Amino acid sequence: MKICPKCNYSNQDYDTVCVSCGTQLSNFNENQGNGNGNYGNYGNPGNYGNPPMPMATNGFSVASLILGISSIVLTCCYGIGIIPGILGVVFGFMSRKRIERSEGREKGSGMALAGIITGFVGILFGILMLIIIVLNLKNFDWNGYIKNMNQNTHNGF
Repeated sequence: MKICPKCNYSNQDYDTVCVSCGTQLSNFNENQGNGNGNYGNYGNPGNYGNPPMPMATNGFSVASLILGISSIVLTCCYGIGIIPGILGVVFGFMSRKRIERSEGREKGSGMALAGIITGFVGILFGILMLIIIVLNLKNFDWNGYIKNMNQNTHNGF
């Protein structure tokens, strides 16, 4: 058994990374072989190591990218794109922090960065759209609009 130097977890002899905390384990274990730990020039017999673990994509990075892109698309809907933009930025930063802490077991940092960038762009476009809407509503002829609506209802429209 290989004992992890960081968390003292008992791993299998063929493990190269601690199952509990992910710390790299030494390739040579003193307690294997013919009892004295000496293998000559041949190394550890039968220890070929584990195949590399597949890296998982962080779900927050995918969500960040989707929300960032949708924030740009939803900007056309009266600035509603601000909400998914904020969520995309928050999820992007959360994802990058989790990927950094995973010590190589998770990927998706690029997607998270793209989600952060598109989220900020969506927020910017949403704010610009709201400013344009407010400026147009300020100069809008509400009395003429109401007068036309009243005339159209009396004419059968």
